[in-house]
Amino acid sequence: MGDEAGDVGRTSSALFVHRSTVYYRLGRLEELLGVSFEDGLVRLELHIWLKRRALRTSTAAISTRSR
Repeated sequence: MGDEAGDVGRTSSALFVHRSTVYYRLGRLEELLGVSFEDGLVRLELHIWLKRRALRTSTAAISTRSR
């Protein structure tokens, strides 16, 4: 799935869920993580963490295929 740049409509379409489901899940994540996504630094840190995780996952998959 691509980066939807914070667009809830595109995100809900990409996930095949209703917009309200996206809002609910974001709210639930805020509760579980103890953060607020209204804080730009929190969003940036999460974005970087997710990008690094995706990079590690894709690098590991390439490494496994190379063996």
